[in-house]
Amino acid sequence: MAARAFYDRRELTLRLTDVRRFWVDVMAGRYDAAAEIYEGQTDWERRAHMLGLARRIPGGSETVDRWLSQWPGHPLPLTIKGLHLVGQAWQVRTTATAEHLSSDQLDGFHRRLRSAEQVLIKVAKADAENPIPWTGLLDTGLGLQISREEYEYRMEQLAKRFPLYSGFASYLQFVSDKWFGSHEQMWEFADSVNEAAPDGSPLHAIQADASIERFLYRQDLISPQRALVAEGRLDPLLRAADRSVLHSSFDPDGPAAIQALSSFVIAFERYGCRRLNHHLVPMLRKHWMAEYPARHFRGPLSLTSTWRGLSGRYRLAALLPFRRRSVASVRRIGELA
Repeated sequence: MAARAFYDRRELTLRLTDVRRFWVDVMAGRYDAAAEIYEGQTDWERRAHMLGLARRIPGGSETVDRWLSQWPGHPLPLTIKGLHLVGQAWQVRTTATAEHLSSDQLDGFHRRLRSAEQVLIKVAKADAENPIPWTGLLDTGLGLQISREEYEYRMEQLAKRFPLYSGFASYLQFVSDKWFGSHEQMWEFADSVNEAAPDGSPLHAIQADASIERFLYRQDLISPQRALVAEGRLDPLLRAADRSVLHSSFDPDGPAAIQALSSFVIAFERYGCRRLNHHLVPMLRKHWMAEYPARHFRGPLSLTSTWRGLSGRYRLAALLPFRRRSVASVRRIGELA
């Protein structure tokens, strides 16, 4: 039953049946079959999505340790172990701000991150072309507060192998004001990603993540949209959507699609562009809202309440076939805000 609950959530399946098959085989001890499914994935984003679920693997460390006992030192189960340790660490830390963490939480958090570092560094050395361990090393580096130079190095190693969304999202956190950067550095990074990413890429949602991050803890704002406009950031957000989730080449069933859709939906909800969500929520109707960024909100913008509220508000839109319309056309007919 635990296995079914793990792989059967709509957020996780993404209509990629291979994801379910992979984890069923892992938990059943059919490691050759699982490895064959993994190797059969067509790109690193799909592989990263598949292994990213290791952060919530049922049975905890025992599941992957059984695999490692039969495949000692193999990069695939080692990667899963490293990512699982990262997930454990952040579960211990929770989303609370630093001043609200106990000493036991911080000790457990750092201990697990250091263990994950050792495993993921070993994988990165053994499988030089693999970008996935570098996403985990960006997460561990954030929590362990490594130097800016080392963090930049890890980001470069990821980017030159494959631009995985999760790694770019971690880097955005690192350069944000909340961690070790500033709002200006965060916007600069988001803009650089938008400039370099091709049309239809989910990477444009980094702009939405930055928009959410900017006023993440400002629930008191009377008009969040005006605050974003005042900083000149609403137009970049809309342009990013036009080149990503609203673009004709965007794949709503791609492995990073739910993250991109969730980020834009929450950003548009936050900044008064709700009419655009009439075009985005129907693409999420097969799935579940991604945990980030909704997990950072409390009350009316929490993960469950956000999805329930959106599902109710846009229930009629979700019954209609999706028709892509650019931001420009939405603006022309005065549907924004």
